[in-house]
Amino acid sequence: MLEDLSTDPAKLRDLPHRTLIVHGREDLFVPLTSSIELNSLIKNSDLYVFGCCGHWVQVEQAERFNSVVMEFLAT
Repeated sequence: MLEDLSTDPAKLRDLPHRTLIVHGREDLFVPLTSSIELNSLIKNSDLYVFGCCGHWVQVEQAERFNSVVMEFLAT
């Protein structure tokens, strides 16, 4: 899995910023395990998995997506 990342895992581990990772559980293009791997690599990250949602979380679940992003930015 790590070999599929476009960014060096060491650089991801060193990210100093809070990071929000969102993923649609039914995404047919990017497996959920990819986001779980990112979440484990990025120390200060939050992973939010949207059920009943495919690849375009921000479109398919726009209201919930906006709510999650706004809450993340507010903290």
